[in-house]
Amino acid sequence: MNRAVRLCGVLILSMFVSATYAQQRQGGGQRQQPRTPEEMAKAETEWMMKELSLDKEMEKPLEELQLKHAKKQVEMRESLRAAGVQRGNFQEMRERMEKLNEEKNKELKKLIGEEKFKLYEKKLEERREAMRRRR
Repeated sequence: MNRAVRLCGVLILSMFVSATYAQQRQGGGQRQQPRTPEEMAKAETEWMMKELSLDKEMEKPLEELQLKHAKKQVEMRESLRAAGVQRGNFQEMRERMEKLNEEKNKELKKLIGEEKFKLYEKKLEERREAMRRRR
């Protein structure tokens, strides 16, 4: 009897832990609030400064570039939603985002140089891969 009670307790505890873990893996059941362009630019700049070991004097022009493109990205998303392009229709949004990223990458390459840009592309791919593994 005592053994059966302990076994039930262990089963209930493991079910609770599994459910909690699954909920955390799915983002806690809550949607993340969209960030402002300023928050997006700041986070991306901080990541790039650290990962690319950029000089401190690069921080301000880099954040300005990031902010400019973050604002364009938010504007594009809002205009597509207003035009009726919903989440289910990714093709148009993806094409526009790719074009915007190409534009940003050209400016970024000029700003940080060829060598750091290659490192940026490598680190970006590593970050994407890490995100895929978390899913």
